[in-house]
Amino acid sequence: MRSRTALMMLGLATLWLAGCFAEPPEPLHLLGEAEMVLVSGGKSFMGPDPDDQGSIREVSLSQFFIDRTEVTVAAYSECVDAGPCQPPVNGSGFNSGVPELLEHPVNGVSWFDANTYCLWVSGGAKRLPTEAEWERAARGKGGLTYTWGEIPEPSCEWVAMSENGVGCGTGGTLPVGSRIGDISPWGAVDMAGNVAEWVNDWYGPYDMADDEDPRGPATGTERVIRGGSIINVDFDAFRTMTRSKVIPEAESMDIGFRCVSDEPIE
Repeated sequence: MRSRTALMMLGLATLWLAGCFAEPPEPLHLLGEAEMVLVSGGKSFMGPDPDDQGSIREVSLSQFFIDRTEVTVAAYSECVDAGPCQPPVNGSGFNSGVPELLEHPVNGVSWFDANTYCLWVSGGAKRLPTEAEWERAARGKGGLTYTWGEIPEPSCEWVAMSENGVGCGTGGTLPVGSRIGDISPWGAVDMAGNVAEWVNDWYGPYDMADDEDPRGPATGTERVIRGGSIINVDFDAFRTMTRSKVIPEAESMDIGFRCVSDEPIE
């Protein structure tokens, strides 16, 4: 059952998307909200990606559940305290070890750290999303350009980005859910900005024949990351179809993650 905060957030977002607000509603901070949202199965389009020769791919996906927010510093710290997860990088630009940043997305974690956390937090029921799942969760059934639609273009009113400096002038990330405009049709927040997100897939050209719950290439040297971040100013970075790649060992201030599951998590 949805919490009061979740229902209020989705209600505000619905009213705003319907044109009842001239600008995004005030942010709702979501510390302690570990809820997942349902993404229905069906046909989805992936792409075109500006850096991938404009390829468009049609896939069929089973339904799944995705974390409504990026994994926070507070949530990831529980895995570190329990033993399985490695501590994130700390220092300038990183969120770990800073008490006032517990509501912010965890950053400074590698693909391996993200994968370990998803498996640990659910006893094996959660995992990192595939690239196809992430894109459907961000753009909905209709193939939106941005999580909020086709217009307006990204700005700090709508998404945590680099405008007047990193992180909307803050120099770092924002608390999860701070930009209520950045909400997908399914109710997942911060999929366009704040931190880019690890997904499970190795990076490679789309295999058009792999169209049923695709998992990406079997091997590779770089993992896919999705979404824009606090360091991006180019609008292309915030498009739901844009792909990026980085070595899985990378621990960056602008990369975090969220998890998915095939079944609802109690």
